Amino acid sequence: MTRKELNLAIFEGTAEKVLWQPRLETWIGHHLSQGTMPERFRGMSSLEIYDALRCSVRYAASAGVERYEVRDDLIRIHEQHHAHSVEVVRTPVGEIRTVHQELRDEGRLKDDRRWKVGVPPASNANFAWVQHFIHHLAPTGLAGFVLANGSMSSSTSGEGDNRILSRNRPEEIEAMVREMVETAQMTGGYLMSIGNHIPWTIPPQAAKLYLGLCSRLAHR
Repeated sequence: MTRKELNLAIFEGTAEKVLWQPRLETWIGHHLSQGTMPERFRGMSSLEIYDALRCSVRYAASAGVERYEVRDDLIRIHEQHHAHSVEVVRTPVGEIRTVHQELRDEGRLKDDRRWKVGVPPASNANFAWVQHFIHHLAPTGLAGFVLANGSMSSSTSGEGDNRILSRNRPEEIEAMVREMVETAQMTGGYLMSIGNHIPWTIPPQAAKLYLGLCSRLAHR
C-alpha cells in the first residue's frame, strides 16, 4: 500500500496501519535559513525531502503546494435550508456531505451540545477541548486531564509560550519550562510533547535552550 492509498484508507475507515505524517516545516525552514541542511537533503524541495524520508505531508501549503487543480468531474453544491446549510462535494468515487447548523450569541456558539458546564471563553480553547472529550466518551468511559493552574481561563494555558521564546531571554525560558515540568509531575506518569509548536521564526538559540531544558528537566 502506497502512502497515498494509506491516506485515503484512513478517511475511508479501512486503514490497518499508522501513517507517519510529521511536521517538518520548522526543521526544514531552520536549516535552510542557517545553511545547515544535511548533505543528503541539499537542493531538495520540501516535497522531495518528505519523499526521501518516506513520510506524508501534513499541510500541503506548508510543503510548498500552493496551487490546486480544479477537476472537471468535481461538483460542489450548496444547499441553504431554514435552520442549516449543507455543503456537498461529489467526485467520481463518492460524495462528502457537510451539514452546518450554528446558533450564536455575540459570536459564540450557544446551542452546542458539548457545552454542558458552560460556554468556553473565546480566549482559551482548553475549556472547550475538555468538554469536547467528555461529550464523545462512551457512557462508561473515563478521561484524565493534567492542566496547569489557570489553564482553563488564562490565555497562555500553561504550555510553552512562543512569545517568551521570541524574546530569547534565558531566565524567562527556564522559568517557563520549570512551570511546565512542575505541572506534569503532578501525575503518576506523564509525557512531554515539545517542539511541535515552535515556528521557524523563533531564534535558534531560544529553541535550542528550550528543548535542552525540557530534555534535562523533564524527568523524576
